[in-house]
Amino acid sequence: MSEAQKLRIGEHVPMLVCTDVQASIKFYCDLLGFEVADRMDDVGLTGWASLTRGTNRIMLTSASYLKAPEKNEDGSLDSDVIHYFHCEDVVGIHSHLKNAGISVSDFYVRFYRKKEIEFFDPDGRLLIFGEDTEEEPTPE
Repeated sequence: MSEAQKLRIGEHVPMLVCTDVQASIKFYCDLLGFEVADRMDDVGLTGWASLTRGTNRIMLTSASYLKAPEKNEDGSLDSDVIHYFHCEDVVGIHSHLKNAGISVSDFYVRFYRKKEIEFFDPDGRLLIFGEDTEEEPTPE
């Protein structure tokens, strides 16, 4: 075993820099079913929170702690990080988001047999939800 393999490294939890932590809490909890595990509403400009849903965990932090990345003209972030969520009812999630007024992509079936949708969170981060499928891949 190498020295690096001996290091004790725990769970990886993304910390998302938010323009408005309170709006992001509402988005992730109300629309995606996360629950607040911990929060400090008086920290920074708009607070801090730890959210969970099943085995998923994210932290939301005010832009006053970390520099918020600049957004593109369409409101998305110029980032090489995509947040991918495996799910079991992508059609139901798509319908739920559409009914809530969220701009969500059409369905795509990828060559790796995942039926996926894409949408942005309030700060422009790309979220992809994908479900295993036997459907044929969507033509490019």
